[in-house]
Amino acid sequence: MWNPELVDEDSAALGAALGRVLDALADGGRALIVGHSPTNEAAVFGLTGQIVSPISKGAGVLLVADDQGFRLETLD
Repeated sequence: MWNPELVDEDSAALGAALGRVLDALADGGRALIVGHSPTNEAAVFGLTGQIVSPISKGAGVLLVADDQGFRLETLD
């Protein structure tokens, strides 16, 4: 059964964890986060508020931080 509150809570927690990873990077640094699980999409949503389509094996998204927030680019 769909539970919107649980989705919001989990996405927020995963987004916060992703934010901590990004905060730990040096200027110009990069992090590669891999996996084949909906938690990656939920983390991006929790951090940026942007919905990411399911990421298939071998694909990904590039999350770029700038003065306005984050920009997402698809990696195929």
